[in-house]
Amino acid sequence: LLVGCGRHAAPIVLPSVNDIDSISITTYDETEVSFSDKEWIEQLITVVLEAKSTTKASIQDGPNAETYGKVNILNNNGVTTLFYYVEKGKCYIEQPYQGIYQTDTDIDSWAKEAENVLSEISKTIGVDVSAGEVISESDSHGGFHGDGDRVIEIQFTDTSFSDHIKDNETIGDIYDQIDALYE
Repeated sequence: LLVGCGRHAAPIVLPSVNDIDSISITTYDETEVSFSDKEWIEQLITVVLEAKSTTKASIQDGPNAETYGKVNILNNNGVTTLFYYVEKGKCYIEQPYQGIYQTDTDIDSWAKEAENVLSEISKTIGVDVSAGEVISESDSHGGFHGDGDRVIEIQFTDTSFSDHIKDNETIGDIYDQIDALYE
């Protein structure tokens, strides 16, 4: 009779939420999405920290999975890298040389859902905002028709984007009115 027990992974090591500048995720299909919204960052960090340690070891720079996504947590002290993947129907997070953890959250779907917000906005206003980064989002809807507001703040690093807004018939006049307020 052979009996043994595996050692569980050490806790995930992450920077404090307050020290995180942004999170960059490379999804399974190699789409890169970035988030700097503190509320979104806090939600993702909570998901990661709530993941359950396993007895699987992380013994290399990346996961031993055929398909995986990558999470880079950027802060003033550098970058913390995590990987995520699904194996046999279970979702895992791996921190190289630290451990492998099981989670109930499909990080790939979650990141793509957040990225789809930009597509939704593009369709609604008739301006391609896919080059932007969602930096904050709030939704006060309670589930009933017309009972709240959805506010999404998008940041653009390319200053030529304002020309696209000005040229759009749907929001060009609004842009001019807002621009006049700041003159």
